[in-house]
Amino acid sequence: MSVVFEVAQLLNASGIKYLKRAYPFSIPNSSLIKIKPDEVLLSVSEIRTSPITYGSDRNTEFDQEIQIKICYPTTNQVNMDTFENSIVSFLYKKQFNLLQNMGHYIDPAHHVEVDFNFRRRK
Repeated sequence: MSVVFEVAQLLNASGIKYLKRAYPFSIPNSSLIKIKPDEVLLSVSEIRTSPITYGSDRNTEFDQEIQIKICYPTTNQVNMDTFENSIVSFLYKKQFNLLQNMGHYIDPAHHVEVDFNFRRRK
């Protein structure tokens, strides 16, 4: 199973308040249309997988980086700071370190979104 599917399943089973669904790779447009004011959708994407050790014929360990895109509804009733802290804390407990974050932005459909990058700890 890829890291994207693994993290999406972990998030879906986490019971984090307001998390409607975590999707691997992208959020379907049909889900964005039906999103309620107190629900948040996530997508989990793989950014990069590269070998940790170089110079041998076999690479047995890989450095995995993922991106979590958080999509809030247009009529948002969710405390974004609390929700984002819940996601970061949950993934930290699952051996992921938070990398950079470029801040919130508004997509063409007027949803507030934010992207978080994580690297799996070894």
